[in-house]
Amino acid sequence: MFWARGNALSEFLTLPLTVNDFPLEPIASDGTIAHALERLILLFADRAEGEIFRLYQSDSIKDYRYYEKQEDFSSDTKSSDVKILSYYLPQFHPTPENDEWHGKGFTEWTKVRATNPLFEGHYQQHIPHSDTGYYLLDSPSVMRLQADQMKKSGVYGQVFYHYWFGGRLILEEPAQMLLANRDIPMPFCFCWANENWTKRWDGNESEILLGQKYSTEDAQAFIRYLIPFFKDERYIKVDGRPVLFVYRPSHIDTAREYVAVWRRVCEEEGLQAPYIVAVLTRGATDPREFDMDAGVERVLHDWTSGAVPEMKDELKQYVPMQGSVLSYQKVAEFYGSQTEPKDFTYLRSVVPMWDNTPRYNDAGIMLHGGTPPVFQKWLENSIDFSRKHLSESERFIVVNAWNEWAEGAHLEPDTRHGYAYLNSIGRALTGKEYSCALNDEAEIAPETTVLLSVPDFIIDGLKGDPVLFEKFAWCLKNSTIFRKARVSVSSSRLAEQLTDIVPQDAGSPDFTIEFHSPCVFTSTTLEKMLRTAAKTGAAVIPNFYGDDKPFLNVTENGSVDAGSLYTSPVVVFSHEAKTGGFTNVRMRTDARCFLSNPSIVKPADRPLITTVIRIHNAADFTELRNALYSLFAMMGCNIVPLIAAQDLSDEKKSELDHLLTEFGTSEYFRPQIMHFVSPDGKGDVRSKMLNEALRAVKTRYAGILDYDDLLLPTAYEYLVSRLKATNTAISFGRTFVARYLSGKNVFLDRSKVYEYGYSFEEFVSNNHAPIHSFLLDLSCLNIKNTRYFDDHKYMEDYYLMLQLVTKENADWEGLKLNKYIGDYIHAIDREHTLAISGDDKRLTISKSEEFLKCEQRIRDLKVEMSYK
Repeated sequence: MFWARGNALSEFLTLPLTVNDFPLEPIASDGTIAHALERLILLFADRAEGEIFRLYQSDSIKDYRYYEKQEDFSSDTKSSDVKILSYYLPQFHPTPENDEWHGKGFTEWTKVRATNPLFEGHYQQHIPHSDTGYYLLDSPSVMRLQADQMKKSGVYGQVFYHYWFGGRLILEEPAQMLLANRDIPMPFCFCWANENWTKRWDGNESEILLGQKYSTEDAQAFIRYLIPFFKDERYIKVDGRPVLFVYRPSHIDTAREYVAVWRRVCEEEGLQAPYIVAVLTRGATDPREFDMDAGVERVLHDWTSGAVPEMKDELKQYVPMQGSVLSYQKVAEFYGSQTEPKDFTYLRSVVPMWDNTPRYNDAGIMLHGGTPPVFQKWLENSIDFSRKHLSESERFIVVNAWNEWAEGAHLEPDTRHGYAYLNSIGRALTGKEYSCALNDEAEIAPETTVLLSVPDFIIDGLKGDPVLFEKFAWCLKNSTIFRKARVSVSSSRLAEQLTDIVPQDAGSPDFTIEFHSPCVFTSTTLEKMLRTAAKTGAAVIPNFYGDDKPFLNVTENGSVDAGSLYTSPVVVFSHEAKTGGFTNVRMRTDARCFLSNPSIVKPADRPLITTVIRIHNAADFTELRNALYSLFAMMGCNIVPLIAAQDLSDEKKSELDHLLTEFGTSEYFRPQIMHFVSPDGKGDVRSKMLNEALRAVKTRYAGILDYDDLLLPTAYEYLVSRLKATNTAISFGRTFVARYLSGKNVFLDRSKVYEYGYSFEEFVSNNHAPIHSFLLDLSCLNIKNTRYFDDHKYMEDYYLMLQLVTKENADWEGLKLNKYIGDYIHAIDREHTLAISGDDKRLTISKSEEFLKCEQRIRDLKVEMSYK
């Protein structure tokens, strides 16, 4: 929708068009003359005088991955040896001066609410969180709320900007209100903003509205005004000395005289000499030059002096930008890397964000791309510096700022990040990593009510595939959610399948578990998702697998893009989230779920496929569980997982037996176990397990899957179809290499590493068929005639396949289709096989005696093949 002045549309309205030039409704979704005209409106309007604005109903960027609700760190931060301060701007109430200079009712919010993005991805406006809103500092209630936010996050105190111009005060009411209300638990001190008050808020010598005039009399009057504040028990002190920041010490030619007067007057009033902190900006580099006690870093005062490159020209600008844009990440690294101490007391400073577009429009300067975890890391570096180089009484870190909304620098919560920046302070002070919130959870109260919502279209689809319906219903029956909460079911048709469970009437549910597509999932998946939803207030999705699309981008705390709500097979959300909107979406990464879809193949016609899975005593059975569930989700066939287990202890055998009970007793999924023992109980008989397990297979078709890899649900349906279409004994697919953090259950990305090799000759030259990328028709192969070596530790699958494949019996043409059927999981936080080990590890292994022995056997076999 467009609003425009008439003169901006005058040319547009003179286009030689009549009603006959437009097609009759209904029209196509795009490509008609009407759609072309929509695009021309802005082109014509751009030629008229004035500006073009885009209006946003809410946040201009709908990215809430870093949104957090408020956490309470107060019990852990109250005794912190490091004290976090933040600059506090009092310009949140109308004043006669601002009414005169900037218009009636002007406050900081006036500029903030008039701001528009300058480029694609520009985070503007900043909209305050509903907990605070566009507040006015005209009553103590706002400060009480701020004090509570400070306490819970670990912010020790506020540094109020103090505006004094030769005895004239401005914006002094909030501090006076704080002084008058001694019950507000807000430690505070002052920073004398001793620069000229200009119309542009830049402190320079032009457009001066209130100027500074320094004198001995001024120094005395200034400090006497502050004495009542200094005597307040909440006033921040260092070893009993009231702290006073001076914003521009270099602006005071007689700075030393000012300091001397301040000390004398304080002593006359029975106070210790003030602890004076010089803000190191505008030419001030050493507080001792001004006879001051400490200096505080003013990050960005030098705009990094070119150390961080300008990125403005890399952006898609909506209007020509006159200012500057730097990367927040690089700025944080630049200042955070400055770890050398000064030869004076040096307080560090950080900024959560910075963007003064509200004040300067297209001439604004800003940091782009900042996130709470980067801010937290920067703060952690400052904490380390302070502990190493400052006495405990002087360990202050100053955040710029608490509420500089017109400079985009605020710790106060907003609608995009919530309390993430405040929570980052609490985490940094208590030594908790940002990622500590990954899979965060709360206990589920027994009275919690949950609605299990399965739409009719899913039920209709499942009715056409009784096998998948049975698996889906089994996963629900086996879910621990029914033992943790009062669950009701939205569909009576589904309730018929849950014969062993009596769903309870949940009334108006506290939470909803909403299914979007058929899937199978572990017994604890739904409970884990519910626990995270209860803790975070977020909508929660599982860690789902089952298509060939890129993996979701997961932040350190488990947040994902809101678009995942539409691709996830199931979502858990609270009643509040449903009615108030989703501010954050989390993935519960250890809640695994596997996509599946109804198959048109009738149950009686589905082939039976045995999948050999080898494990050993040190194997992670969590990974085995995932591999089994990927087989449980397989479409169009029935599976016999044949688990070849080496040297399992009695405890591990019991664990394996218990794991297999998760899949019930269905005739469509019948796990079997073969136990193997190595000569010394610590050996490696993977070659023997592979060959003997395949020889024990009773079904026509057989595949192989390593216990820590995964197959897509369409894999075997596709491979069987290729075998039938080509009348061959071996069919192939491709497998991704998926980088994975096993400790956090997070998929990072997947790549097409093995997309090479299309023929028998290429296979003999270089193995291009990872172990779970093929399916065997054993009715066409004599598996019992293959040979193997018990001690063949490397490339044992290749040695086997070289004995099975020929130029004629394999579907080599199928490789040209590059059909992806699964993932080779490369956990980057643990050891791996040779195929995807790091370069150094691979080089070391390839020179080992064991590897060279296996390699020689393969060479000998290839020579033998060449004579046949």
